[in-house]
Amino acid sequence: VVLVVAGVLMARWSNRDTDELTPAVPASRPASESRKSPTPVAESALREALTTRPQDARLGGELASLLTRQEMFEPGREAARRAYELSKGADDGIALILARSEGHSANHVGAIEILETVVARSPKDYDAHFLLAVSYDRVHNLERAVHYYRATIGLAPRPTQARLLLANLYAGGDRGACAN
Repeated sequence: VVLVVAGVLMARWSNRDTDELTPAVPASRPASESRKSPTPVAESALREALTTRPQDARLGGELASLLTRQEMFEPGREAARRAYELSKGADDGIALILARSEGHSANHVGAIEILETVVARSPKDYDAHFLLAVSYDRVHNLERAVHYYRATIGLAPRPTQARLLLANLYAGGDRGACAN
């Protein structure tokens, strides 16, 4: 009964956009429609600001975040890498944006390297622990995935998705189904 309920909840959760590495796209929507063009005004404003302040890592991080949210993963990844280099890896927010971008590009090992650094600096960062758990799950390092899923559960008051992914991992199901 518990596995059936968990399966139903995971199926519902996989259609949500929060805390996911890759938002689910309904099967009925053509692939060409799954890509949304970013808000032109926001993207233009960020790009213009970056031309006047090219060394501003936060602006680069904002552009990377915008592009990634709009499912423009490769341009988002490039912007995130530039911002990360400008911040010299010291800004955890930019590091998380880059780690998400690496995850979208299936470079989970790269994401793990970045996230391990963030977790070492900020041991109570829920997002870093969650993304690290998902990344370890994706590279099939189940021991580390379980460790970080449990840490995530301990850090959040209602860590529903982390609990479901951990339950799915224990059940031997399609790991990462909820995080896709």
